[in-house]
Amino acid sequence: MKNISTDIRDMFRSPALYVCIAVTVYVLLLSIKEYLFTGLATEVNFSALELITDMFASSGFTPFAVVICLLPYSTIFCDEYRSSAARYAIMRTSRCAYAVGKIVSVCLSGVVVMTVATSVVFAVAFAIGSRSPDASVPDWFINAPQWARYGQNRQWGAIAGYKIVFAALFGGVWALAGLLCSAVFLDRFVGLVVPFAIYQGLWGLLNKSPFNPVRLLRGDATQIPSVGFVTGVQSCAILLLGIASFLVINRRCRYV
Repeated sequence: MKNISTDIRDMFRSPALYVCIAVTVYVLLLSIKEYLFTGLATEVNFSALELITDMFASSGFTPFAVVICLLPYSTIFCDEYRSSAARYAIMRTSRCAYAVGKIVSVCLSGVVVMTVATSVVFAVAFAIGSRSPDASVPDWFINAPQWARYGQNRQWGAIAGYKIVFAALFGGVWALAGLLCSAVFLDRFVGLVVPFAIYQGLWGLLNKSPFNPVRLLRGDATQIPSVGFVTGVQSCAILLLGIASFLVINRRCRYV
């Protein structure tokens, strides 16, 4: 347990974590800059959900969202292994505890980046968006099966909350993908590039599938059957990537 808390503390000390949060917030808010501090969203009757949709649709963030999850901490095992720091860490604990610490902290790094960044920009959207009962809301928040029960009751806060959860799980999935790839190849560059290539490939191959990672991030596609589907798929991915990472790290550490 002490090893895990140390890894989490080191993760929060990583400057890259805060840079990635700041960059994400900046890029997303830049796409709605004409509404910031102007009152224009109220004038044109745009709801917070309309602004949130614009952020992800026009900001250019979505194609590179994986990079934000990877950069803060995903290659830490590779870095420590190649510098021999892993050897000294294992001497103070055990291989299993060391592996678990890396998995938890890496997963949390992706979760934190996406949770904090989306929470900030969603809060801004709700602060500047129109609160009128007839404010413009994208159709899928009313008609899509995963949102219908919330949209028809105008529970916009619940929808935003779930979208933050989707983004958090997305961050955990792809941070662990970076950990696994960098542990397998013992190459920091590969650990960053391969998950990005996989993300782009899945985006193209699963274009109309609910398993498309972009759809799992945004959660807006009508092909998605329920909120539970998005959380379930991404939670399973985290579990499987965590197990695979544990096996690879544990094996690698036999030779340090």
